[in-house]
Amino acid sequence: MPFDAVTVGCVADELNNLLSDGRIDKIYMPSRSDIILAIRAHGENLKLLLSCNPSFPRVHITKTARENPVTPPGFCMLLRKHLINGKIIMISSPRGERIIELIIECRNELGDTVRKKLIAELFGKNSNIILLHENGVIADCVRHIDNSISRERIVLPGLQYFPPPPQEKIKPENVTPEIVKNLISKTDPTKKADSFILENFSGVSPLICREIVYLWGADTDMTVGSKKGLAEAICFYMDKLSKKKFSPVTLWDKSGKPVDFSCIEIRQYGSSLKSEKAGYLCMALGDFFNEKERKNILHEKAGSLLKTVETLLARCWKKASLQEESILSGKGCEKYKVKGDLIVSNIYKLKKGDKSLVTENFYAEPPETITISLDENLSPPENAQKYYRRYNKLKNTAEKAAVQYELSLEDIKYLESVQTALIQCDDLSVISEIRDELESLGYIKANRGKNKKSSKSSPALPAEFLSSDGFTIYVGKNNRQNDYLTLKMSSSKDIWFHTKGFPGSHTVISCAGKEVPDRTLEEAACLAAYYSKARGSAQIAVDYCPVKNVKKPNGAKPGMVIYENYNTAYVTPDEDKIKNMRK
Repeated sequence: MPFDAVTVGCVADELNNLLSDGRIDKIYMPSRSDIILAIRAHGENLKLLLSCNPSFPRVHITKTARENPVTPPGFCMLLRKHLINGKIIMISSPRGERIIELIIECRNELGDTVRKKLIAELFGKNSNIILLHENGVIADCVRHIDNSISRERIVLPGLQYFPPPPQEKIKPENVTPEIVKNLISKTDPTKKADSFILENFSGVSPLICREIVYLWGADTDMTVGSKKGLAEAICFYMDKLSKKKFSPVTLWDKSGKPVDFSCIEIRQYGSSLKSEKAGYLCMALGDFFNEKERKNILHEKAGSLLKTVETLLARCWKKASLQEESILSGKGCEKYKVKGDLIVSNIYKLKKGDKSLVTENFYAEPPETITISLDENLSPPENAQKYYRRYNKLKNTAEKAAVQYELSLEDIKYLESVQTALIQCDDLSVISEIRDELESLGYIKANRGKNKKSSKSSPALPAEFLSSDGFTIYVGKNNRQNDYLTLKMSSSKDIWFHTKGFPGSHTVISCAGKEVPDRTLEEAACLAAYYSKARGSAQIAVDYCPVKNVKKPNGAKPGMVIYENYNTAYVTPDEDKIKNMRK
């Protein structure tokens, strides 16, 4: 994320315009690295987020409601004590660094007006939020930095605050053609141009460096010596940045995932990324980082649950393999019954101490001579019983294994459907439903500390799509939604779809018995194929029939149904068309 000094300066200027003369009404600290100031400014209520999260350090306006801890952290209580009802005098980014300072006018314990500073240092893993008294002494900070962490710069309550040392690079406002040309002349011409800019000029991120190179040479991989005009391109952009001629944008991939943002327009990605212009970057960053965090949380929670499901699947496959071996062993148990019968039929010939019996096997076609091993320490009847016991044991084991094997296959089928739902999941509520479902079925242990909703509550509504002919198509995103969609939400005359032989979503065209055009049938089949384990394949078989032909057997697991009197379509889903159908 290019939260470089130039972008920080852009955000600071925007915030100064939006929040100067504003009053701080409330202060929250939803996490140990995030602080939210509720500010009343120019007739509006705005929320300013300051975050020293090592992964996403940032400052911007936010609209997202965050859950706050029951007991506020100590630093939050300190901020409330000093800053509540304070007036924001100015917001700035001093010295062109990745630092944002809020100068706040408030009253001390004696009622005197004083000015305090709230500083956000946005330095990646070394980010911090610091409150300063009017004399520059640190009141407190989110991250206490002592000798054990850094010997160069200590940040602790009671100490004088010193900003980090400035970078030994050329600032945009100090750039001249002579300086740039001199640097280029001393640089290896085979050095990559973007690396050259990054190493010599302060305040610019790798993204902006690549953009300068791209607009100079139409290629981000250009070297310093590739062509003339690099010095002019650098001077042009540094002048633009120093004069704060910003045109902020956010960048998103085709799936809607946040990728980057910048205080200047970015063209280097062409059509591979979608660029959205931002009137105020400090506001656009709220949506950008909210989606970024949502995707990260989604990936983390889905990944954790997916790992658990994959472990359960591996166990089920191993168990099924052992049960299959028992079933195969049971198929050969008849030979022990035959041996027992032959011993009984020849019992008059045998006596205790015999080691074998050679006799004709009249069960074979044609009859053949067979040699049966005997235990010389057992009597003939005891030898026969020994073979009968072995026969009965293998037979009973095989019968029980066959029952358990079918249950294991059901578990595998169910867990594979859960696995597919998790892989394709794009909603946190869907993950919560899947976890609750697995807990209720006993696959994973329930979290005792969690306030669980009633298992009888309705699940989140399935995803909605609109066909080219105007029909609404619903797609379940997990097994609980699949059951709700098929068995409760849909009419008996609606049309139901599911991939043949693959776990996937139940898909229903809401038509209430109206005649459905072939194009809509094909689009619904494509949706069923896309939201299944077969996604990515071609000519996927999808079965479809009226909802009234779909039944759920007693005791069947969530999402498991049987159906009859169906047709089959073969489709290859198109991801772009499916996204265009989404309501």
